[in-house]
Amino acid sequence: MKKIQIILPFALIALFLMNACQSGNSGQKAKEPNRSELLESIQQQENQLFGEIKQNPDLEASKTLKDSYLSFAQSFPKDSLSPELMFRAADLSIYLKQYGEGISIYESVLRKYPEYVRAPECMFLTAWVYDEHLRKFDLAKEKYEAFIKAYPESSFREAAEISIKHLGKSPEEIMQEILKKDK
Repeated sequence: MKKIQIILPFALIALFLMNACQSGNSGQKAKEPNRSELLESIQQQENQLFGEIKQNPDLEASKTLKDSYLSFAQSFPKDSLSPELMFRAADLSIYLKQYGEGISIYESVLRKYPEYVRAPECMFLTAWVYDEHLRKFDLAKEKYEAFIKAYPESSFREAAEISIKHLGKSPEEIMQEILKKDK
């Protein structure tokens, strides 16, 4: 009987620890994201957010969709859709006035997917956000110039050159310059 009294507490502790370790392991191993489920979820969110023309799309739905785009790209970095979904996430970040995050995502697309068809647009938009939203004209000029050098044949080249010329000027100042030039 004394043997049982001595062994029983140790046996109970051992069982408790084994059970805790098993449930801890199952909790740590999260379900792997399913590509088709993520894409279906993204499609539903896009339909909800963009399905009908809205004056002001829902901010919370925009944040959720942006996070879904980034989640897909993080889960499937080699998937051909990942750069496009990151691009869309950057656009939503700009819409949500999360300018630093938008720039960071555009730059991440450039680093991870330099051959992506919209890579030039990512670089141009980075400069444009510095210019139009953050009003950091030195950085904007640097980014516009880097864009022109990297993508001299881009359809955005002329816009970048004009933007450099008018950095920091109000629309009124630009209009006055145009009118003076026409005279």
